Amino acid sequence: MNGSGYTIVQAGAEVPAEEFVRRYVDLKDPAAGCRPCPDYGRYWTCPPYDVPAAEYWGRYRTVLLRGMQFHFTRELLERRFTPEELAEYTRELTAAHARRMDEHLRALYPGAAVLTTGGCMLCAACTRPAGRPCRHPEAVGYSLESLGCDVGAAAWGELGWELLWPRRDKLPRYLTLLWGLRTGGRQHLPAVGQKRLPLGLQRRQPGGMARQGLHRGHRHGYHPLYGTAGKAGTDR
Repeated sequence: MNGSGYTIVQAGAEVPAEEFVRRYVDLKDPAAGCRPCPDYGRYWTCPPYDVPAAEYWGRYRTVLLRGMQFHFTRELLERRFTPEELAEYTRELTAAHARRMDEHLRALYPGAAVLTTGGCMLCAACTRPAGRPCRHPEAVGYSLESLGCDVGAAAWGELGWELLWPRRDKLPRYLTLLWGLRTGGRQHLPAVGQKRLPLGLQRRQPGGMARQGLHRGHRHGYHPLYGTAGKAGTDR
């Protein structure tokens, strides 16, 4: 316990990229779950993209999945929040850790493509709405969900973690953040049409085992930063 009302648990898994895509990524219509989001097309890390999803995933051979959970104390679990308080607490908690982990992973795996849950945090305001190019095209952190990944299925299948979300006025037992790193040389994945990048809706069967305690380490409707629930998992 760190004195802040929660304990951090970490886990990781390594999966061949082709296998990861087969299990957890919707290449037929990857943007399906992103289109209803008000951020669709407003950020460079949000679809539509100029590169087909199959081509993007096919650039590397391995996906390293890294997860972080925040397990809350009984006192915090019994506390009742207003919706505004709950959204602010979860956003501040996870955003701070997500930023530090993103920096850590980029330093630990130079040259790897770091994928996050929820999108990029490099800039305070994105240049896309103004029609200007991305300020950091080589460092931009695309979200797993925006590339068609079923984050809930990947977390369960590879780490054994079920995603939980806040209820209207209370925290769940834990919140989860996930990162994916694509490493290694280019491989070939079969192209599927000319769809632009992002988000599968189907859950798949578990495909791997968690490796707990690795110190190294949803799609828009799933992300704990925003407290949005109800599409998959539970809020226990």
